Amino acid sequence: DELFSKNEILVSVTLPDTLKIIGNKAFSECTLLSQINIPENVEFIGEEAFLLCNSIPEIVIPDKVKTISANAFAGCMMVTSIKIGKGTELISPDAFNSCYNLASIEVDEENPYYHSKFDCLIDTQNKILVLGCKMSTIPGDGSVTSIGDCAFDGCSSLASITIPDRVTFIGD
Repeated sequence: DELFSKNEILVSVTLPDTLKIIGNKAFSECTLLSQINIPENVEFIGEEAFLLCNSIPEIVIPDKVKTISANAFAGCMMVTSIKIGKGTELISPDAFNSCYNLASIEVDEENPYYHSKFDCLIDTQNKILVLGCKMSTIPGDGSVTSIGDCAFDGCSSLASITIPDRVTFIGD
């Protein structure tokens, strides 16, 4: 926890392949961090692990990551794309809050818990839109019946949105 937190000169880091946990606030507020490769064996990303890492352009979550905790990547303003692997089982509703430039969300097709469609991150079983971005179109095919808490938090570039008739609940 907090190993590199608030490091004002860290630009890139190479993490060992044996790493399984990225602790709470591990890289929080490393505003110049622009290159991070999460190793394939990581299973858990802690709370605020990359909070306010404003220079990261892309987030790639490996297949073995099971949990992405609260505010793990919140405020990463330069992120334009997120790719989530097939093993992710739990994503906190606010894991990607205020990623202002987010334009693309992809989930591995083999992930049984989440999927992406029209640049939306969707909880497959519960039919909840977990995350949207400035390029999202909410699917009207019944795969989304609820818009979750924080789904569009910080989407300052969002010009308009159409909520399908099948959506019966909109969270905070």
